Amino acid sequence: MTNSSKVDVVGVGLNATDTLIPVAHYPSRGSKVEFRSAKVLPGGQVATAMIACRQWGLRARYIGKVGDDIAAELHRSEFTRLGVEAHLFTAPAVLASRPSSLSMTAASAPSFGNATTA
Repeated sequence: MTNSSKVDVVGVGLNATDTLIPVAHYPSRGSKVEFRSAKVLPGGQVATAMIACRQWGLRARYIGKVGDDIAAELHRSEFTRLGVEAHLFTAPAVLASRPSSLSMTAASAPSFGNATTA
């Protein structure tokens, strides 16, 4: 990390990916809703905060760890595109975390869990 530029704010920590699935309407209890698209977006509390700071005009730096998968490439490209100075440390051969899911129970209370992979 030699020759680093001066920045206004530095964030160290979490990055993640979020999957956005738009639906035509909120599903009624016990039903399913068809969807036509899903978009994977960069996220994570610290990474998102640094992007927000940059968009507000601050010189932002993000320091964090990524895998060697497509999610890491998404983060690398978005930090570059949005002008956040990113110092990403790659953990090779790390399996991506299983995606989280949100499901509605019969009582309409959200239930969080890990999606199963085939």
